Amino acid sequence: MKFGERIKEQRKIKNMTQEDVAKHLHVSRKTISSWENENSYPDIKSLVKISDLYQISLDTLLNEDSGLKEYLQKDKVQSNYLELKYGISALGSLAITLLAVMNNATALVFFIGIVLVQAANNQFMKKTGLESPENKKSILKDPNARTSVKILTIFLILIGIIIIIWMGYISIVSNTVIGLIVIGIYTQIVNLFVYIIDKFHLR
Repeated sequence: MKFGERIKEQRKIKNMTQEDVAKHLHVSRKTISSWENENSYPDIKSLVKISDLYQISLDTLLNEDSGLKEYLQKDKVQSNYLELKYGISALGSLAITLLAVMNNATALVFFIGIVLVQAANNQFMKKTGLESPENKKSILKDPNARTSVKILTIFLILIGIIIIIWMGYISIVSNTVIGLIVIGIYTQIVNLFVYIIDKFHLR
């Protein structure tokens, strides 16, 4: 029996609606529907919750559906490249700060190098299909994204705009690099926020 058929059958046996299951697994009803129709598969964390909810062993779920097994293998590779992607982004934020502090050719070369590595990594993920569609989707445009995550995202964007304008003004007026340093630190914070959202599927 396919994965979607199995979880749909177990849901009906337990007299649960898709909404009930969604609340239990902390996902949207559309996500449950997508899993049952096999338009998508759950990640390993959600799969464990499904196993506990329906009292089906992970071995049974995995051995019944080769598509699910292949998805989880790809998901693992995507997770590794996700860490690489945000690791490079973190180095990019560091490069901005170093460029502001050191203001020399070495810092500039480091910054350009990080930009080129980031571009190469993005191109590789695009060509190999490792870039997850969920990670491409804007949090603010994602209908399944949680309201709390959207609010925090909007808050960070507004704070970021204020910091960039204010620190840019300070740097110009006082002729110092403190503004660029603060901006570099802020981009590190935003990068960490986005990484946590994607890594732990908090959308």
